[in-house]
Amino acid sequence: MKVKPAGMDELDVRLLKLVSDVISIPVFHIIISLLKCRCPVKWKVAKIVPLPKNGKESFSGKNSRPVSILPILSKIMEKIAYDQINLYFCKNGLNSSSQHAYKNGHSTTTALAQNTDDWMNYIEDKKLVGTVLLDMSAAFDLLDHDLLLEKLRAYGFQNSAIQWVKSYLSNREFTVFFNGSYSESRSLSCGVPQGSCLGPLLFSIFTNELPLILENATIVLYADDLTIYVSDHNLMNLNTRLNEELKVIEDWINENRLVINAKKTKCLIGSPHLLKDSPVLNVSIGGSVIEQVVEAKLLGVKVDNMLSWNNQITYILNKFGKSLAMVRCCSKCIPYSVRKILVESIVLCHLDYCSIIWSATTESNFNKLQVAQNKAARLVLSCSFRTSIEEMHHRLAWLHVKRRVHYSLIKFIRKIMITKAPEILYNKVTFFRDVHQYSTCQADEGSFFLPACRTNQSQKTVRYRAMVAWNSLPQFLNLQLYVTTFCKRLRLFLLTQE
Repeated sequence: MKVKPAGMDELDVRLLKLVSDVISIPVFHIIISLLKCRCPVKWKVAKIVPLPKNGKESFSGKNSRPVSILPILSKIMEKIAYDQINLYFCKNGLNSSSQHAYKNGHSTTTALAQNTDDWMNYIEDKKLVGTVLLDMSAAFDLLDHDLLLEKLRAYGFQNSAIQWVKSYLSNREFTVFFNGSYSESRSLSCGVPQGSCLGPLLFSIFTNELPLILENATIVLYADDLTIYVSDHNLMNLNTRLNEELKVIEDWINENRLVINAKKTKCLIGSPHLLKDSPVLNVSIGGSVIEQVVEAKLLGVKVDNMLSWNNQITYILNKFGKSLAMVRCCSKCIPYSVRKILVESIVLCHLDYCSIIWSATTESNFNKLQVAQNKAARLVLSCSFRTSIEEMHHRLAWLHVKRRVHYSLIKFIRKIMITKAPEILYNKVTFFRDVHQYSTCQADEGSFFLPACRTNQSQKTVRYRAMVAWNSLPQFLNLQLYVTTFCKRLRLFLLTQE
């Protein structure tokens, strides 16, 4: 059972779970009645625990993220409100297709897939791609309550719903818990609590209209992470168009009383191999020139201007090595079963996070990752270097790194086929049945029609590689299977291909 820290009510989640059969119905009626009027004052007091944003910098107020720990019963109420608001937006088609956070079928992986696929397609068209990674300062903490309520009214929310959201946001208080002591409580006049269930959804609604104001640029959002990019054959035109769109975004941010962190905002330009000299972007926002970099971290993945993924592989290997070293320190004191669980949960996860994004890398990088996984296998099994790699992977039922990626690609495209989300990615795939009017084996099996590629650049896109992976599956792996059954059979099939 996962243990979560208690809020100011000091109620333990484990205790509530133990008595859930007794209190579930009374709590349900209480929360339903509260949703009809207002949020209790006692449930609006947050315990703030500051967590460091960056371990490389000294711990300070600027280098900390204020995570709110709320009363456990308030989270139940928030979840019910969250489901109702989210359902309303989905049913009425109000969600922006550019927002990848807090939506079914969307994730950091889908956001990165949209980004990188677009960049690679522009590169194939021999265009330059200017990208700006916008950083907003304390975006969740600065959200204006009155502006949010106006936007909810514009989206068609009833007065009773708006009044409840107003009650939820107003008169909130917080106290900081640090080094075993509490600070004096303070009131909040703006912002949504980080760590809450409803807060992030309200923030995504607040920024939902942002993509509509841009005419000549593409924007991809994941909560408060904004990525904007423009493509053009001409560098001067690229700079002009990008600056124009940044001015539009700057005006919107100022009107909505948010703040841009110009120092942390970065830009990079893709497709430099078309020119002998690396092209230079000259873009600015808020009167500050945006620093151009050759590499930037986007949603936990290091993206470089060549899309080589070399720095990302190095980053993975470093995290992999540190996590493996932690397990190695106690490996002699714990049994095999525990070692296996630890390695699979805190070590191999570094290989799996957004693996379909960076997997268009070189064979050399794949070999480095495979060597790292082999080390993890030897640690789990406590076997000598004479033990073959195939034997270790067979005993552990582990897929080789390339097969792990193949597994993730197939799961990724299957989910898009089932949920038809994200819509922006689903609309870019074509089925054989849509191309051929007559019945064919490929059309009947739900195979994809692969577009012609002028260069290997578009063959590196996540979408293309996922479609190729799906088309390679045998007939007994199909969409009609339940997801758990499909994943088990797929894994067994890939293990037999090792």
